[in-house]
Amino acid sequence: MTSFRKYFLLFLLAVAFAHPMAAARAQNALKPPVTAILDMRIILRDSIAGKAWQDYYNAQRKSHKDQIGKEETALRTAWDELNRQKSILAPQAFQTRERSFKEMEAAARRKIGTMEQELSRSLRATLAEVRKAMDEKLGPILDQMVKDRGIDMIISNQDLIFFRKDYDVTGEVLQRLNKALPRLDVPALAAKAKK
Repeated sequence: MTSFRKYFLLFLLAVAFAHPMAAARAQNALKPPVTAILDMRIILRDSIAGKAWQDYYNAQRKSHKDQIGKEETALRTAWDELNRQKSILAPQAFQTRERSFKEMEAAARRKIGTMEQELSRSLRATLAEVRKAMDEKLGPILDQMVKDRGIDMIISNQDLIFFRKDYDVTGEVLQRLNKALPRLDVPALAAKAKK
């Protein structure tokens, strides 16, 4: 047998064995995943529930700012009154009142600090309840969308540098969420968070 024939027969045997394996591998190969992109920042910002949270947050911050303003106004008024009395009070009496004012100022600063911490804790707890309420509605929405479109995975766009806009399902999710959650009672969630 010539060397060409020997190599040709080996080649034919290899092809004969490889062909069924290649076909089997092709059948078992994974299909490319169907992917969708979701921007949760837009969902939180533009949904009815997200806007309700923002309104609540802004109202709480304004109320807090007003309370701090009252404390600062009371301190300013007390300081102005103390300065007016400086010329008519004996130096020791003025020093005593000045010490008293500084104690009152320190107490007010502690109170403001405590108010800041309580507000921050309260807002974090309330936001957690808002997110929980939204997630309860988003879960079934995303499940249905996965079934309807044959989606294999939904990825947050926050870590993506580039993606085609036709992969973005944010608008549709936002519509469905607003329909499923047309109103969100954030003060009630805040009360629940305090418990």
